[in-house]
Amino acid sequence: MLSHELNHIADNAANTIKDFIFGKINQMNDLSSLVGLSSLDKKSQESMLSKLLGANPPIRQVLLIDETGKEVIRVSRISEELSSKLLKYNKTEVLNECNKGFYISDIYIDEITNEPMVVLAVPVKNMIGQLVGALIAETNLKFAWNIVYNLRIGRSGVAYVVDKEGRLIAFKDVSRVLKGERLSFLDEVKEFMEESKPAEDTIETKTGILGQHVVTTHTSIAGTNWALIVEFPYFEAYEEILKSVEYSLISLLLGIALALFLGFYAARRIVKPIVSLRNVALEIGKGNFDVKISVESENEIGELAKTIKNMARDLKLSQEKIKDYSRNLEKKVAERTKELEDANKKLLEYQKLLERDVEELKKLDIEKDRFISIAAHELKTPMTAISGFAQLLKNEKIIEDKEKREKYLKIVEEEIKRLAKLVTDVLDLSRADLGTIKVFVEDVNVEEVLNEVKEEMSNLAKEKGLYLNLRLPEKLPTISTDREKLKRILINLVSNAIKYTEKGGVTIEAVKDGDKVKFSVADTGVGIPKESFDKIFTRFYQVESPYTRKVGGT
Repeated sequence: MLSHELNHIADNAANTIKDFIFGKINQMNDLSSLVGLSSLDKKSQESMLSKLLGANPPIRQVLLIDETGKEVIRVSRISEELSSKLLKYNKTEVLNECNKGFYISDIYIDEITNEPMVVLAVPVKNMIGQLVGALIAETNLKFAWNIVYNLRIGRSGVAYVVDKEGRLIAFKDVSRVLKGERLSFLDEVKEFMEESKPAEDTIETKTGILGQHVVTTHTSIAGTNWALIVEFPYFEAYEEILKSVEYSLISLLLGIALALFLGFYAARRIVKPIVSLRNVALEIGKGNFDVKISVESENEIGELAKTIKNMARDLKLSQEKIKDYSRNLEKKVAERTKELEDANKKLLEYQKLLERDVEELKKLDIEKDRFISIAAHELKTPMTAISGFAQLLKNEKIIEDKEKREKYLKIVEEEIKRLAKLVTDVLDLSRADLGTIKVFVEDVNVEEVLNEVKEEMSNLAKEKGLYLNLRLPEKLPTISTDREKLKRILINLVSNAIKYTEKGGVTIEAVKDGDKVKFSVADTGVGIPKESFDKIFTRFYQVESPYTRKVGGT
């Protein structure tokens, strides 16, 4: 009787799920059987698929593929990006199964809604019955699974669905479904997987999905590889018999309780001190070392009480020592941590300084390379001129022409001076790097030096059509410095001023500043941008512009 009732419940529920699945497949077959569905224009195909989607709330998306598996048209309730991402099916498998009749995929859990989904597919054929594609629908099984969730089997019976691999695909505890739990260890699931089933009227007690002893049976869902399993708790099935046993057990337990009470009352005087010591031991175990021991007897129990009391005192002292040590240790750790943090801060500061110095060295290296390039070019120019005019001076006609000979010799002499000056500059730069540069301090007449600078640079200014003025007060004091190096500095400044001036001219000025003399060189040229002021005394540095690259520097 009980077996028959369970089978009846399982069969009805399985048929309901089957009707739900094949109801969708039949509707899809009705649409796919339309003559020329695959050859219709996309607008007509989309209209038909939209009608199918609108009439079936459980269907989330519908698509049509051709015989190669290529998607022809898709209609979906969700975005196109999610639509292609969430739909899971094998094109080849779908077409092969549709060639046989229809296709039902394994159940999978939707990544967004955590609801069970299945892919259904039916064939699309042409007028002569050849397979030309498939109509695919992604269907939400929540509508069918509610049948399983709401199935009533006594007061606490349960139902669930598994596939041929024993994987749980529908159960009231959704978390177990989401884990993809396998129940092949349950006997009833194993019988479905092995396609074996006991006789219809046989009732077997087995372990159920909730770990209870249950009376259970299963029914395969036609057309799928799923089975519906129902379980009826053993205690509920045999409730009347269990009640009789329960009453007998209660009577027996009452008798035992009465006997225990009488025995306890008789032994209370013996057991009470032991219970008291047990409670004291529990308190000590919790860290309460100040607990009072009320046992005052002089027997073995009294001796045990004294021992426990002494142990509590010793443990309390040990605990205090450990706390003191812990506090000291924490203090030392904090101090050491602070020292490490301070050291780390200093290390970071040194690292930043080192990185900055490295960056400066890189910049200096770049400027040095550019300087060497410019110097090489500057050295090559007078060498070329000297070589060229030396060749001309070998010519007999020029040797005989005194005017030309003197002119060419003067040019060679000037280029040799220029070359010597460049070499001297490079040597002075090298000596400055090595710290071996020599300074000859002497009394210097400033006016005399400035006039020499003007005289030497006047021809260079005239060649560019520029004026070169010298402004001096009536009288300047004599200063103590290296005369040649002062002159070279002024010549370099004037030379650069002339080089970077296209119109106007250059003015050299010296004014008295206490017991010192202040020199200045002003020009009407391109000037130096404010943002480069801090780079004026940086070695090898030159303002980046097309003009400066063309002219070069000193």
